Amino acid sequence: LSNCAVAYIGKAFIYTKLKNSALAEAYTNKAMEIAYKINDTLSIADIYKIKGMIQDDMDNFQLSEEFFENSIRLNNDLESKLNKAESSAELGKLLQKTDREEEARHYLESAVYFFKGIGNENLFAGLVEKSI
Repeated sequence: LSNCAVAYIGKAFIYTKLKNSALAEAYTNKAMEIAYKINDTLSIADIYKIKGMIQDDMDNFQLSEEFFENSIRLNNDLESKLNKAESSAELGKLLQKTDREEEARHYLESAVYFFKGIGNENLFAGLVEKSI
């Protein structure tokens, strides 16, 4: 079942990038159902991030923020630096979009810190730093 959840997460992410919110939401819901069934907290955290991205695309900023915060909290508990960095970057971009620059800076700087902590400073950290 874990492989199924990962496959659904991948499809949800792709449909999110394609701005197809309906299919992205359907795949995240199916992935969440499986992840809860097998108690896969890391996948649940990733699904929350994608749900945040979907809601951001739909201009549901408050709900988006809640999903990103849930993802960050779970990733913090799991000590997953990569996923925490990704969710922090997404939340930072959302906060910039809603003119909350000081909060955005905090999350974007956190994302850079975590990306650098896992050796991705050239690829991901550089991209996030450009947003700050």
